Amino acid sequence: MPQRLGLITRCLVMAVLVAIALWLAVRPERVLAEFAAWAESARGLGVWTDVVLFACYLPAIAFGLPVTLITPSVGFVLGPWEGFVVAMLGATAGSSLNYWISRTLLRKTVEGWAVGSRRLRALEIVCRTRGFLIVTLTRLTPAFPLCPSSYFYGVSSVPFGRYVLATLLGLAPRIALGVALGAAAKSLTETTSDAARHPPLWVAGVVLALTACICGVIVRIANRELREALLEAEGALAPPIEHEAA
Repeated sequence: MPQRLGLITRCLVMAVLVAIALWLAVRPERVLAEFAAWAESARGLGVWTDVVLFACYLPAIAFGLPVTLITPSVGFVLGPWEGFVVAMLGATAGSSLNYWISRTLLRKTVEGWAVGSRRLRALEIVCRTRGFLIVTLTRLTPAFPLCPSSYFYGVSSVPFGRYVLATLLGLAPRIALGVALGAAAKSLTETTSDAARHPPLWVAGVVLALTACICGVIVRIANRELREALLEAEGALAPPIEHEAA
């Protein structure tokens, strides 16, 4: 099941990227120029720009909205380094908020949902001994979306401190890729407007491609390790049936 979800997610992400590339290929200057104008007006808010972009992650993760649409915008507006910090803090804060909502207000609801899922019961078994590793792996792979997995960990045996550290570590590659995508788009607008002051466009393309390749390798390894751990735990849930002697 995780392998199938991972394949579907990769196909959807690839389709979205191809659609964006085709869309930009039609009239890239106009699209990026309009977005760049909006970004410049947003930067005029000063530190409040960071606060607003940070706050966007809280309702997005709470209600299961795709943060993959927010993170490139953060990279476009704030640049690669500042954008990475804001996106990491926002995504971690949103995941932490879900954790505590599940642990307090929605505990009985989430526990009932988790008990009814064989996959989540197997995940809880693994979390008892390898909680930090499992949280990190599920953050690395898109097969476990932030919203439901964060609610699940709120009723699991994973302590909050380990949960936060594992979330930071696991989200870093995905956030870096999203921010790099937005920063590369911003670099395109700057290069077309003032080629003398900025590096060639191919530099941003190479950096983005390398980041995507590294993230792809990390996700592949995480999927394999997580699949093996879940299969082992699911085996413990289903003890062999003993047949009575005739």
